[in-house]
Amino acid sequence: MNDLLTKLAIPPDIERALDSGASLVISISGGKDSDAMCQLLPALHRARGWTGQIALVHADLKDSEWSMTSGYVQRRAAELGLPLHIVTRERGTLLEQMQQRHHKRPDAPPFPSATARYCTADHKRTPIDGFLRRFQPRGTVICAIGIRAEESPARARKPIFRLRESVTTRERIAYDWHPLFDFTVDDVWSALDVGLERLDVAREQARAIRSTGGTWQQAISEIGWRWHPAYALGNKRLSCSICVLASRADLLNGIDLQPDYYRKLVDLELQSGFSFRQGLWLADLRPDLLTDEQRIQVAKRTISHRAFTHDAHKAKAIQLSLLPLSDMETRVLSLAKQCDALDF
Repeated sequence: MNDLLTKLAIPPDIERALDSGASLVISISGGKDSDAMCQLLPALHRARGWTGQIALVHADLKDSEWSMTSGYVQRRAAELGLPLHIVTRERGTLLEQMQQRHHKRPDAPPFPSATARYCTADHKRTPIDGFLRRFQPRGTVICAIGIRAEESPARARKPIFRLRESVTTRERIAYDWHPLFDFTVDDVWSALDVGLERLDVAREQARAIRSTGGTWQQAISEIGWRWHPAYALGNKRLSCSICVLASRADLLNGIDLQPDYYRKLVDLELQSGFSFRQGLWLADLRPDLLTDEQRIQVAKRTISHRAFTHDAHKAKAIQLSLLPLSDMETRVLSLAKQCDALDF
């Protein structure tokens, strides 16, 4: 662990603040990065003799949360001996917010996206802002967040720390701090005493148990997995159980474990006419989990889409026939790349 403690990114401003008694709040989602912070930062806090308060905060995502997350973070807090503060959005769940967006703007996609991450802003950051204000009426508070440069180019461009302007006042200074910024995924699992090989073995064992009819709870118990169950059950990252930014494999895992929430999201796809994300309909991923009514609606959508596509191709073909031959030849070559065939 000492090697990993030395790899933590600790800017001079953060170190001075903690040396001076600043409070440290660790944001715990249940994911591997926040778990690694929970392993390392309390140890660093003790080793440095920092005297400020230390606590955990968890933003509960309600219906979009993994069913096992709430119990998991509470167990982790008890193991660490740290106070846990659970916050949530006061104005409804993420699903309710998506439904409201559809009713207000039926011509716009109701789902979050990489460029419209209102899910993070409204259901994580804003509730945690409110908690930080109550927790630290005055003085300095540092919120540790498990972001790593390796995760994406966008995250690599983030600063290691910055002023949390939404919480900072004349009497209170708040910072966001990314202590795992330079960590690799191997470093993260090492902090949890899990090598990547051990992770692969755990996933194979869990898969074998479930393939013979065992529940995910039985699988986690039998293999002795102590971190968030979603990882042993196949997930590479942890966010909402069915997240717009998730890989296809993680989506399928979330759908398998949260079928009721999956069906609710499919309902919203069918009501709005928009796919969960561009080029991907949730309804197409696990049609065996849909209700009979949903299957009928999906079939109608598919027939309607094919008819629309067919008519659009015919319309383009007619337009082409009215063009001079040289232009027509150019357009046909372009359209041939977009369509399987043109119906002249």
